[in-house]
Amino acid sequence: MLCDVSLLKRLFFADYRRGLSFEAAGNYLEAARAYALAGERNKVAAMHVACAEEASDFDARQSSYRVALRFVDTTADGRALSGRIAHALANLCDQSPVLSPTHEEILRQAGRVFESVGDHAAAAECYTRLGDHVGMARAYEQAGAVDKLEPLLAEEEQQRHLGAQFQSALADFRLHDSLGARRQAAQDLDIALRNAAPEQRSEIRQLATEVAQKRCVGQATLRDESGKTVTYIGTSALVFGRDPDCTVVLRDLGISRKHAEITISTTGVALRDLGSKNLTLLNGVAITDDCALADRGEFSLGEHCRIAFTLLPSEFSFTVAAGVDHGLYVRCATNFSLAPFGELRFRDGDPVLHSTTPLRLNGRSTVEVELARGDKIEKGDSCLEVL
Repeated sequence: MLCDVSLLKRLFFADYRRGLSFEAAGNYLEAARAYALAGERNKVAAMHVACAEEASDFDARQSSYRVALRFVDTTADGRALSGRIAHALANLCDQSPVLSPTHEEILRQAGRVFESVGDHAAAAECYTRLGDHVGMARAYEQAGAVDKLEPLLAEEEQQRHLGAQFQSALADFRLHDSLGARRQAAQDLDIALRNAAPEQRSEIRQLATEVAQKRCVGQATLRDESGKTVTYIGTSALVFGRDPDCTVVLRDLGISRKHAEITISTTGVALRDLGSKNLTLLNGVAITDDCALADRGEFSLGEHCRIAFTLLPSEFSFTVAAGVDHGLYVRCATNFSLAPFGELRFRDGDPVLHSTTPLRLNGRSTVEVELARGDKIEKGDSCLEVL
């Protein structure tokens, strides 16, 4: 005599009967627990699906759907339920225009479920949303969609080509940066950015910003092994003030944001006040118009900052003799001899250290360095740090 198995469960299995009762009452979590005790995996999954459909927020819904997937079995009913859950998960992600890491994880799981139940077209849609070309190709191949597979493979080849160019440009950047060829290194980063995948662009932009911030432009401050620090400036106009954009930034409170300016030309060196509040004094006398500077002398910016200067045929230099920045030493010219390292030149405003014999830049051998903050340059027992 044959009996209906489901009828036997209702008659003899108390856990199953409790599950039916809780389900009828809408208490789906308790129903899931009862069905689990009864060994009804698909019913447990169905109860979690019911919880997901009642949930009002994204996190609760996706969590319940994903819990449900843990219980479905491999029967025909289980496979059908798995496909239904995968569609629900994919639909959840469709409601968001931007994919978060959680969305991506959900879509990837939905794609795998679709593949496991044989719905390869739906799997391909998930992988398309993710930009997963490998997953897309696999799903289209399983679905027999040759018309979609061929352009995808061509696009994948293009992505590989761009990826190779990206890696090559990044390798070139590291090489040129380590050798002190900073302009070429910046161009390498531009090439890397053009060939970068969307998820790589933020990192490359950040790297480019850091490189730009370290580059020395218009001047370089060098400290030798004895601790002596000198700032070398290659521009012909020096603006003194508290503004960070000034050529010579001074921190005394009595100094205006843009206090005074020195211009260097073939006819000499001139000092002028820029309308400062606390005046500019040359040898103790307040100035208003351009004043030519003699071979040696002193000028003051405000009440406390005194600057002693020296004018040579090929160089103008000065030292802050009093004030907050006391001891600041600056040399101004187009090139400088820095024995034993070689010659410091300004190429289109950028300070470049050139040597006829090898230098060690951050431990690597080179003969020319476009200076950047943080560089350590060595030759024999001598050392220069770029501050």
